[in-house]
Amino acid sequence: MNDTKILAGIAKVDISPTMEQIAAYRTLHKEQFRDVKHRLYARILALRDEETGRTALIVGSDLINVPDYFMIRERLSEAYGIKPTDMILGGTQNHSSIVSDPPDIPTDARPDFLLAVRDCIHDQIFAGVGQALAGLKPAKIGWGTVPSIIGINKDMTVVNGVPMGANTNMYEENELFILLVRDLSDKPMAAMLNYGMQGVFYSTMVDSHISGDIHGAVSAKLEEFYGEGFIAPYLIDASGDRSPLINGDLQSFHVVDGTLRQEKVPLPEEAQDRLLDWLSGLQANDAVALIRNIDCSTEKLALRSGEIFREGVTRVPPHVSGGGKENDLTPTGTKKHRLHFVALTNDLVFACGDSITQSDIGRLVKNCLPVKTVYISVEGGVTGYVVARTTREETFGYRFCPFLDAEESERIYTESIQKLYKEAE
Repeated sequence: MNDTKILAGIAKVDISPTMEQIAAYRTLHKEQFRDVKHRLYARILALRDEETGRTALIVGSDLINVPDYFMIRERLSEAYGIKPTDMILGGTQNHSSIVSDPPDIPTDARPDFLLAVRDCIHDQIFAGVGQALAGLKPAKIGWGTVPSIIGINKDMTVVNGVPMGANTNMYEENELFILLVRDLSDKPMAAMLNYGMQGVFYSTMVDSHISGDIHGAVSAKLEEFYGEGFIAPYLIDASGDRSPLINGDLQSFHVVDGTLRQEKVPLPEEAQDRLLDWLSGLQANDAVALIRNIDCSTEKLALRSGEIFREGVTRVPPHVSGGGKENDLTPTGTKKHRLHFVALTNDLVFACGDSITQSDIGRLVKNCLPVKTVYISVEGGVTGYVVARTTREETFGYRFCPFLDAEESERIYTESIQKLYKEAE
Protein backbone atom coordinates (compact mmCIF):
# COMPACT_ATOMS: atom_id res chain seq x y z
CA MET A 1 0.00 0.00 0.00
CA ASN A 2 2.11 2.89 -1.30
CA ASP A 3 -0.67 5.45 -1.63
CA THR A 4 -1.15 5.95 2.10
CA LYS A 5 -2.18 9.40 3.25
CA ILE A 6 -1.11 8.90 6.86
CA LEU A 7 2.24 9.75 8.37
CA ALA A 8 3.10 8.57 11.88
CA GLY A 9 5.93 9.27 14.31
CA ILE A 10 6.66 8.07 17.84
CA ALA A 11 8.80 8.99 20.86
CA LYS A 12 9.28 7.93 24.48
CA VAL A 13 10.79 10.25 27.10
CA ASP A 14 11.66 9.85 30.79
CA ILE A 15 9.70 12.17 33.13
CA SER A 16 10.75 10.69 36.49
CA PRO A 17 11.49 12.99 39.45
CA THR A 18 14.89 12.96 41.11
CA MET A 19 15.51 11.70 44.64
CA GLU A 20 16.28 15.30 45.65
CA GLN A 21 12.85 16.39 44.42
CA ILE A 22 11.18 13.52 46.28
CA ALA A 23 13.01 14.51 49.47
CA ALA A 24 11.86 18.12 49.04
CA TYR A 25 8.29 16.95 48.53
CA ARG A 26 8.39 15.01 51.81
CA THR A 27 9.18 18.23 53.67
CA LEU A 28 5.72 19.52 52.72
CA HIS A 29 4.09 16.94 55.02
CA LYS A 30 3.54 14.81 51.91
CA GLU A 31 5.45 11.73 52.98
CA GLN A 32 3.87 9.01 50.88
CA PHE A 33 6.69 8.73 48.32
CA ARG A 34 9.89 6.90 49.22
CA ASP A 35 11.77 6.19 46.00
CA VAL A 36 11.54 5.69 42.24
CA LYS A 37 10.63 2.04 41.89
CA HIS A 38 9.87 2.20 38.17
CA ARG A 39 10.82 5.01 35.80
CA LEU A 40 7.99 7.23 34.55
CA TYR A 41 7.57 7.92 30.85
CA ALA A 42 5.57 10.03 28.46
CA ARG A 43 4.88 8.30 25.17
CA ILE A 44 4.05 10.38 22.11
CA LEU A 45 2.20 9.32 18.96
CA ALA A 46 1.95 11.88 16.14
CA LEU A 47 -0.41 11.29 13.20
CA ARG A 48 -0.44 13.59 10.18
CA ASP A 49 -2.76 13.81 7.17
CA GLU A 50 -0.43 14.15 4.16
CA GLU A 51 -3.02 15.99 2.09
CA THR A 52 -4.00 18.67 4.60
CA GLY A 53 -0.90 18.75 6.80
CA ARG A 54 -3.11 18.59 9.89
CA THR A 55 -1.52 16.73 12.80
CA ALA A 56 -2.95 14.96 15.85
CA LEU A 57 -0.89 14.31 18.98
CA ILE A 58 -1.65 11.59 21.52
CA VAL A 59 0.49 11.80 24.67
CA GLY A 60 0.13 9.10 27.30
CA SER A 61 1.92 9.73 30.59
CA ASP A 62 2.60 7.53 33.63
CA LEU A 63 0.91 10.16 35.79
CA ILE A 64 -2.56 11.04 37.00
CA ASN A 65 -2.41 14.02 34.63
CA VAL A 66 -0.02 16.33 32.81
CA PRO A 67 0.41 19.25 35.25
CA ASP A 68 -0.68 22.63 33.85
CA TYR A 69 -1.43 20.92 30.54
CA PHE A 70 -2.70 24.17 28.98
CA MET A 71 0.82 25.61 29.15
CA ILE A 72 2.52 22.79 27.26
CA ARG A 73 -0.41 22.57 24.86
CA GLU A 74 -0.02 26.22 23.89
CA ARG A 75 3.75 25.84 23.67
CA LEU A 76 3.41 22.89 21.30
CA SER A 77 0.82 24.73 19.23
CA GLU A 78 3.04 27.78 18.80
CA ALA A 79 6.15 25.76 17.97
CA TYR A 80 4.66 23.22 15.58
CA GLY A 81 1.45 24.80 14.29
CA ILE A 82 -0.76 22.04 15.69
CA LYS A 83 -4.29 23.00 16.74
CA PRO A 84 -4.57 22.85 20.54
CA THR A 85 -7.73 20.78 20.27
CA ASP A 86 -5.94 18.22 18.08
CA MET A 87 -3.92 17.11 21.13
CA ILE A 88 -4.80 14.53 23.77
CA LEU A 89 -2.61 14.84 26.88
CA GLY A 90 -3.67 11.90 29.00
CA GLY A 91 -2.58 10.01 32.08
CA THR A 92 -3.15 6.64 33.71
CA GLN A 93 -4.84 7.72 36.97
CA ASN A 94 -2.15 6.67 39.37
CA HIS A 95 -0.66 8.89 42.07
CA SER A 96 2.94 8.60 40.98
CA SER A 97 3.93 12.20 40.40
CA ILE A 98 4.74 14.74 43.06
CA VAL A 99 3.05 17.44 40.98
CA SER A 100 0.06 15.53 39.59
CA ASP A 101 -1.55 14.26 42.75
CA PRO A 102 -4.92 15.79 43.63
CA PRO A 103 -4.06 19.48 43.88
CA ASP A 104 -4.28 20.28 47.58
CA ILE A 105 -1.52 22.87 47.11
CA PRO A 106 -3.03 25.90 45.32
CA THR A 107 -1.46 26.60 41.94
CA ASP A 108 -0.21 30.02 42.98
CA ALA A 109 1.30 28.63 46.20
CA ARG A 110 3.39 25.82 44.77
CA PRO A 111 7.05 26.02 45.83
CA ASP A 112 9.76 26.51 43.23
CA PHE A 113 10.89 22.89 43.20
CA LEU A 114 7.39 21.69 42.24
CA LEU A 115 7.32 24.20 39.41
CA ALA A 116 10.74 22.90 38.35
CA VAL A 117 9.38 19.34 38.24
CA ARG A 118 6.47 20.54 36.13
CA ASP A 119 8.78 22.42 33.78
CA CYS A 120 10.98 19.33 33.40
CA ILE A 121 7.95 17.23 32.45
CA HIS A 122 6.92 19.90 29.92
CA ASP A 123 10.45 20.09 28.46
CA GLN A 124 10.62 16.34 28.03
CA ILE A 125 7.21 16.19 26.37
CA PHE A 126 8.19 19.08 24.09
CA ALA A 127 11.41 17.28 23.12
CA GLY A 128 9.51 14.04 22.57
CA VAL A 129 6.98 15.71 20.28
CA GLY A 130 9.89 17.12 18.29
CA GLN A 131 11.35 13.62 17.94
CA ALA A 132 8.01 12.16 16.86
CA LEU A 133 7.45 14.86 14.25
CA ALA A 134 11.00 14.53 12.93
CA GLY A 135 10.46 10.79 12.49
CA LEU A 136 7.15 10.91 10.61
CA LYS A 137 6.85 8.20 7.95
CA PRO A 138 4.07 6.57 5.92
CA ALA A 139 1.86 4.39 8.07
CA LYS A 140 -1.61 2.90 8.47
CA ILE A 141 -3.92 2.56 11.45
CA GLY A 142 -6.55 0.22 12.77
CA TRP A 143 -8.17 -0.66 16.07
CA GLY A 144 -9.81 -3.45 17.98
CA THR A 145 -11.11 -4.52 21.37
CA VAL A 146 -10.84 -7.56 23.62
CA PRO A 147 -11.97 -8.28 27.20
CA SER A 148 -9.21 -7.47 29.67
CA ILE A 149 -7.79 -10.29 31.75
CA ILE A 150 -6.96 -8.11 34.76
CA GLY A 151 -9.93 -8.16 37.12
CA ILE A 152 -11.71 -4.98 38.10
CA ASN A 153 -13.74 -4.27 41.19
CA LYS A 154 -16.42 -1.58 41.10
CA ASP A 155 -17.32 0.22 44.32
CA MET A 156 -20.45 -0.96 46.05
CA THR A 157 -23.51 1.22 46.26
CA VAL A 158 -23.69 3.44 49.32
CA VAL A 159 -26.01 2.51 52.18
CA ASN A 160 -27.40 5.42 54.21
CA GLY A 161 -24.74 7.66 52.73
CA VAL A 162 -21.83 5.36 53.60
CA PRO A 163 -19.96 3.39 50.91
CA MET A 164 -19.92 -0.27 51.85
CA GLY A 165 -16.62 -1.24 50.24
CA ALA A 166 -16.07 -3.71 47.44
CA ASN A 167 -18.81 -5.09 45.25
CA THR A 168 -17.27 -8.19 43.67
CA ASN A 169 -20.23 -8.83 41.39
CA MET A 170 -20.30 -5.42 39.72
CA TYR A 171 -17.89 -5.86 36.85
CA GLU A 172 -18.47 -3.65 33.85
CA GLU A 173 -16.63 -1.93 31.04
CA ASN A 174 -13.77 -4.42 30.99
CA GLU A 175 -13.07 -3.72 27.33
CA LEU A 176 -9.41 -3.25 26.41
CA PHE A 177 -9.18 -0.96 23.35
CA ILE A 178 -6.06 -0.75 21.19
CA LEU A 179 -5.36 1.81 18.48
CA LEU A 180 -2.63 0.19 16.39
CA VAL A 181 -0.20 1.93 14.02
CA ARG A 182 1.89 -0.10 11.56
CA ASP A 183 4.46 1.01 9.03
CA LEU A 184 4.04 -0.01 5.39
CA SER A 185 6.00 -3.23 5.98
CA ASP A 186 3.34 -4.17 8.58
CA LYS A 187 5.72 -3.77 11.53
CA PRO A 188 3.90 -2.37 14.60
CA MET A 189 5.01 1.16 15.53
CA ALA A 190 2.57 1.99 18.33
CA ALA A 191 -0.28 0.39 20.24
CA MET A 192 -2.26 2.93 22.24
CA LEU A 193 -4.14 1.14 25.01
CA ASN A 194 -7.32 2.42 26.68
CA TYR A 195 -8.76 0.72 29.73
CA GLY A 196 -10.49 1.92 32.90
CA MET A 197 -8.65 0.91 36.05
CA GLN A 198 -7.02 2.91 38.81
CA GLY A 199 -3.28 2.51 39.25
CA VAL A 200 -3.32 1.83 42.99
CA PHE A 201 -0.98 -1.11 43.48
CA TYR A 202 2.29 0.73 44.00
CA SER A 203 0.85 4.24 43.90
CA THR A 204 -1.65 4.49 46.73
CA MET A 205 -2.15 7.67 48.69
CA VAL A 206 0.18 6.57 51.50
CA ASP A 207 3.55 4.83 51.73
CA SER A 208 3.97 4.74 47.96
CA HIS A 209 6.70 4.24 45.44
CA ILE A 210 7.08 6.40 42.35
CA SER A 211 5.90 3.97 39.69
CA GLY A 212 3.97 3.71 36.45
CA ASP A 213 1.99 1.07 38.34
CA ILE A 214 0.16 -1.68 36.45
CA HIS A 215 -0.44 0.52 33.42
CA GLY A 216 3.24 1.37 33.11
CA ALA A 217 4.15 -2.30 33.51
CA VAL A 218 1.81 -3.29 30.68
CA SER A 219 3.33 -0.63 28.41
CA ALA A 220 6.85 -1.75 29.30
CA LYS A 221 5.96 -5.40 28.69
CA LEU A 222 4.65 -4.70 25.21
CA GLU A 223 7.59 -2.46 24.36
CA GLU A 224 10.01 -5.18 25.44
CA PHE A 225 8.12 -7.73 23.32
CA TYR A 226 8.16 -5.63 20.13
CA GLY A 227 11.55 -4.04 20.68
CA GLU A 228 13.06 -0.74 19.60
CA GLY A 229 10.91 1.46 17.39
CA PHE A 230 7.67 0.60 19.20
CA ILE A 231 5.74 2.40 21.95
CA ALA A 232 2.62 1.48 23.93
CA PRO A 233 1.06 4.66 25.38
CA TYR A 234 -1.70 4.03 27.90
CA LEU A 235 -4.65 6.40 28.29
CA ILE A 236 -7.13 5.73 31.04
CA ASP A 237 -10.85 5.16 30.60
CA ALA A 238 -13.44 6.18 33.22
CA SER A 239 -11.96 4.64 36.35
CA GLY A 240 -12.84 6.67 39.42
CA ASP A 241 -14.74 3.79 41.04
CA ARG A 242 -12.71 0.84 39.75
CA SER A 243 -9.66 -0.81 41.29
CA PRO A 244 -7.67 -3.92 40.32
CA LEU A 245 -8.18 -7.32 41.88
CA ILE A 246 -4.92 -8.13 43.64
CA ASN A 247 -3.86 -11.76 44.15
CA GLY A 248 -7.47 -12.87 44.44
CA ASP A 249 -8.11 -10.27 47.13
CA LEU A 250 -9.40 -6.74 46.82
CA GLN A 251 -7.51 -3.55 47.32
CA SER A 252 -10.52 -1.58 48.40
CA PHE A 253 -12.21 0.47 51.08
CA HIS A 254 -14.21 -0.88 54.01
CA VAL A 255 -16.13 0.59 56.92
CA VAL A 256 -14.56 -0.54 60.21
CA ASP A 257 -16.29 0.58 63.41
CA GLY A 258 -18.01 3.34 61.47
CA THR A 259 -14.75 4.61 59.91
CA LEU A 260 -13.87 4.25 56.26
CA ARG A 261 -10.49 2.54 55.87
CA GLN A 262 -8.38 1.28 53.03
CA GLU A 263 -7.45 -2.38 53.03
CA LYS A 264 -3.72 -3.00 52.73
CA VAL A 265 -2.44 -5.95 50.71
CA PRO A 266 0.05 -7.75 52.99
CA LEU A 267 2.55 -8.99 50.44
CA PRO A 268 6.34 -8.88 50.82
CA GLU A 269 8.32 -6.79 48.36
CA GLU A 270 9.48 -9.72 46.25
CA ALA A 271 5.95 -11.05 45.93
CA GLN A 272 4.75 -7.62 44.87
CA ASP A 273 7.30 -7.57 42.06
CA ARG A 274 6.28 -11.02 40.88
CA LEU A 275 2.60 -10.16 41.09
CA LEU A 276 2.97 -6.95 39.12
CA ASP A 277 4.96 -8.79 36.44
CA TRP A 278 2.36 -11.54 36.33
CA LEU A 279 -0.55 -9.13 36.01
CA SER A 280 1.12 -7.04 33.34
CA GLY A 281 2.25 -10.16 31.51
CA LEU A 282 -1.30 -11.47 31.34
CA GLN A 283 -2.68 -8.29 29.88
CA ALA A 284 0.30 -7.80 27.61
CA ASN A 285 -0.13 -11.30 26.18
CA ASP A 286 -3.81 -10.54 25.71
CA ALA A 287 -2.86 -7.36 23.89
CA VAL A 288 -0.27 -9.16 21.76
CA ALA A 289 -2.96 -11.52 20.50
CA LEU A 290 -5.22 -8.59 19.65
CA ILE A 291 -2.42 -6.62 17.97
CA ARG A 292 -1.64 -9.62 15.78
CA ASN A 293 -5.21 -9.67 14.48
CA ILE A 294 -5.95 -5.95 14.00
CA ASP A 295 -6.39 -5.03 10.34
CA CYS A 296 -4.59 -1.73 9.70
CA SER A 297 -6.27 -0.85 6.42
CA THR A 298 -7.35 2.73 7.12
CA GLU A 299 -5.75 4.88 4.44
CA LYS A 300 -6.90 8.35 5.36
CA LEU A 301 -7.33 10.38 8.51
CA ALA A 302 -10.43 12.51 8.96
CA LEU A 303 -9.26 14.79 11.74
CA ARG A 304 -11.81 16.89 13.58
CA SER A 305 -11.73 18.26 17.10
CA GLY A 306 -13.39 20.70 19.42
CA GLU A 307 -13.75 21.72 23.04
CA ILE A 308 -16.35 23.34 25.20
CA PHE A 309 -16.40 24.72 28.74
CA ARG A 310 -19.51 24.11 30.83
CA GLU A 311 -20.31 25.27 34.33
CA GLY A 312 -21.16 22.86 37.12
CA VAL A 313 -22.14 23.47 40.73
CA THR A 314 -19.32 23.28 43.28
CA ARG A 315 -19.49 22.36 46.95
CA VAL A 316 -17.30 22.60 50.03
CA PRO A 317 -14.26 20.27 49.96
CA PRO A 318 -14.02 17.66 52.73
CA HIS A 319 -12.01 18.72 55.77
CA VAL A 320 -10.22 15.37 55.87
CA SER A 321 -9.03 13.57 52.74
CA GLY A 322 -8.66 9.87 52.20
CA GLY A 323 -12.25 8.79 52.84
CA GLY A 324 -15.33 9.53 54.86
CA LYS A 325 -18.59 11.24 54.04
CA GLU A 326 -18.68 14.75 52.67
CA ASN A 327 -18.54 17.38 55.39
CA ASP A 328 -20.91 19.78 53.69
CA LEU A 329 -23.09 19.43 50.60
CA THR A 330 -23.90 23.15 50.42
CA PRO A 331 -23.42 24.62 46.91
CA THR A 332 -20.67 27.23 46.95
CA GLY A 333 -20.61 28.43 43.35
CA THR A 334 -19.81 27.14 39.90
CA LYS A 335 -16.75 25.74 38.17
CA LYS A 336 -15.94 25.63 34.47
CA HIS A 337 -15.45 22.09 33.28
CA ARG A 338 -13.67 21.26 30.00
CA LEU A 339 -14.97 18.69 27.52
CA HIS A 340 -12.92 17.83 24.44
CA PHE A 341 -13.09 15.45 21.51
CA VAL A 342 -10.73 14.37 18.74
CA ALA A 343 -12.03 12.37 15.77
CA LEU A 344 -9.17 10.53 14.04
CA THR A 345 -11.34 9.02 11.32
CA ASN A 346 -15.00 9.11 10.38
CA ASP A 347 -15.55 6.06 12.59
CA LEU A 348 -13.37 6.74 15.63
CA VAL A 349 -13.76 9.48 18.23
CA PHE A 350 -11.84 10.17 21.43
CA ALA A 351 -14.10 11.95 23.93
CA CYS A 352 -12.13 13.51 26.78
CA GLY A 353 -12.95 14.93 30.19
CA ASP A 354 -10.66 16.74 32.58
CA SER A 355 -11.67 14.92 35.75
CA ILE A 356 -11.62 11.38 37.12
CA THR A 357 -15.07 10.08 36.31
CA GLN A 358 -17.11 7.14 37.48
CA SER A 359 -17.50 4.23 35.08
CA ASP A 360 -21.25 4.71 34.62
CA ILE A 361 -20.72 8.25 33.32
CA GLY A 362 -17.95 7.00 31.05
CA ARG A 363 -20.34 4.46 29.61
CA LEU A 364 -22.91 7.18 28.95
CA VAL A 365 -20.35 9.23 27.03
CA LYS A 366 -19.32 6.23 24.95
CA ASN A 367 -22.93 5.55 24.04
CA CYS A 368 -23.88 9.12 23.15
CA LEU A 369 -22.12 9.24 19.74
CA PRO A 370 -22.99 7.31 16.55
CA VAL A 371 -19.40 6.05 16.16
CA LYS A 372 -16.84 4.03 18.11
CA THR A 373 -16.04 6.29 21.07
CA VAL A 374 -13.03 5.81 23.33
CA TYR A 375 -13.43 7.81 26.52
CA ILE A 376 -10.39 9.46 28.11
CA SER A 377 -11.34 10.37 31.67
CA VAL A 378 -8.17 12.21 32.73
CA GLU A 379 -7.20 14.49 29.87
CA GLY A 380 -4.94 17.38 30.67
CA GLY A 381 -5.48 18.27 34.31
CA VAL A 382 -7.55 16.98 37.18
CA THR A 383 -10.28 19.39 38.30
CA GLY A 384 -12.11 17.09 40.63
CA TYR A 385 -14.03 13.92 41.17
CA VAL A 386 -17.40 13.33 39.51
CA VAL A 387 -19.69 11.64 42.01
CA ALA A 388 -22.06 9.02 40.62
CA ARG A 389 -25.66 8.92 41.73
CA THR A 390 -25.60 5.27 42.84
CA THR A 391 -22.08 4.97 44.22
CA ARG A 392 -19.87 6.60 46.79
CA GLU A 393 -20.61 10.11 48.01
CA GLU A 394 -17.18 11.15 49.26
CA THR A 395 -14.01 12.08 47.45
CA PHE A 396 -11.45 9.53 48.65
CA GLY A 397 -8.68 12.07 48.86
CA TYR A 398 -9.77 14.40 46.08
CA ARG A 399 -10.03 17.89 47.46
CA PHE A 400 -12.57 19.30 45.02
CA CYS A 401 -15.85 17.99 43.64
CA PRO A 402 -16.93 20.00 40.58
CA PHE A 403 -20.58 18.94 40.58
CA LEU A 404 -23.22 18.71 43.26
CA ASP A 405 -25.03 15.72 41.80
CA ALA A 406 -24.51 13.06 39.16
CA GLU A 407 -27.56 13.96 37.07
CA GLU A 408 -26.01 17.33 36.29
CA SER A 409 -22.69 15.61 35.56
CA GLU A 410 -24.34 13.21 33.13
CA ARG A 411 -26.14 16.02 31.36
CA ILE A 412 -22.99 18.14 31.01
CA TYR A 413 -20.92 15.25 29.70
CA THR A 414 -23.35 13.76 27.21
CA GLU A 415 -24.98 16.93 25.90
CA SER A 416 -21.64 18.70 25.51
CA ILE A 417 -19.93 15.89 23.61
CA GLN A 418 -22.96 15.42 21.36
CA LYS A 419 -23.09 19.17 20.67
CA LEU A 420 -19.37 19.34 19.90
CA TYR A 421 -19.50 16.36 17.56
CA LYS A 422 -22.53 17.64 15.66
CA GLU A 423 -21.12 21.16 15.23
CA ALA A 424 -17.86 19.80 13.83
CA GLU A 425 -19.52 17.79 11.05
